[in-house]
Amino acid sequence: MNKLISFWGKGGVGKTTLSIALTKLLAKEGFRTLYISTDIVPKNTQTFKNIENFETVFLSENEVRNLWKKRFGKEVYSVISSFLPVGEEIIDYIAGAPGISDEFSIYYIWEIWRNDTYDVIVWDTMAAGGSIRLLELESEFYSHLGEASKLYLKIKSSLESLKRKKDKDPLKLIEEWRELAKSLLSFLSSDAHDVYVVANPDSFSYGITTYLFQEFSFFGIRPKKLFLNKVISENVCQGCPALEEEKEKQRKWSTYLGEFSAQNGIEMCEIPYISGKADGDEIVEIVSESIKSCLSSSL
Repeated sequence: MNKLISFWGKGGVGKTTLSIALTKLLAKEGFRTLYISTDIVPKNTQTFKNIENFETVFLSENEVRNLWKKRFGKEVYSVISSFLPVGEEIIDYIAGAPGISDEFSIYYIWEIWRNDTYDVIVWDTMAAGGSIRLLELESEFYSHLGEASKLYLKIKSSLESLKRKKDKDPLKLIEEWRELAKSLLSFLSSDAHDVYVVANPDSFSYGITTYLFQEFSFFGIRPKKLFLNKVISENVCQGCPALEEEKEKQRKWSTYLGEFSAQNGIEMCEIPYISGKADGDEIVEIVSESIKSCLSSSL
């Protein structure tokens, strides 16, 4: 088994709780498991205590930028400096560009997956998840960059001198990047990747969920499950006005999300609302049992 499981949804819906709960569940079942977070919100690592057979990776934006510079920095400088008069400071400039860290996170996870060190990688994604669209933009960017380079090099009649450099031919590097972007998209849409979308029963979450499904469909990615989190059950604190009112609001959006998932042929699993009296470990254990029940046929 060599599987990537990713959790997607807007911020605050409970992606982290569900991804941690699944990681602990898989580890207890004997799978070599890696939990990797690319979400910028700090995580409580105490929830992983006393569990064997798993590892964790928490990637901050600065760490991802440094990893990107180490892997691609000199290549990017080699290409851009071949047709523009720039210094190596361009590497830091590009490393700080919007989307670079999100985009590189996918490459980083893909490299770990290819090493086949773990049975399952559980990926706690950044809020809302725009990384997939970035890969498409990346592929288009390389195509345009390649054409611009060819034109410039032709005008300057400098292609031969560039080929005599010790560095790789810039045009070959661009083609390699374009092929890499295609490989990453192919990986994300393959059977090796299971997408779980997390939503709450409210209007905002409904909008983000439908948007995510559109994005996944555009790239040929079919989510496996829709987790409806924080669902208030009938017997939770009867006589509590605030919860009773919220429960009534939830019914409408639970119905809409259930219909939406059915239309898309995706199973929707409900995760119960948990009282604020429970601590982090208790919440993870309760959620873990709900996930186990939902995924019993696939674990």
